[in-house]
Amino acid sequence: MALESAQPITIRLDGHNYSHWSFLMRSFIKGRGLWKYISGDSKCPGKDDSKYADWEINNNKILTWIANTVTPSINMQLGKFDTAKQA
Repeated sequence: MALESAQPITIRLDGHNYSHWSFLMRSFIKGRGLWKYISGDSKCPGKDDSKYADWEINNNKILTWIANTVTPSINMQLGKFDTAKQA
């Protein structure tokens, strides 16, 4: 299995390039079959649910991708979000 890159795209969101950044991120996340975490179609299961661990891994994977593709000043704002949908 190939390792996932922690920085999926080379463009960094800087406040002026949102349209281009969002297109690339949307394409990347959809290509990984994880857009449902952004759209909200994948709801967080309860902590006792057997699917919780996988949901948590995928949610945090997306949060990491977002954090690694934005400028430091934008990244500092991401700490208040728990889900990829919120971010």
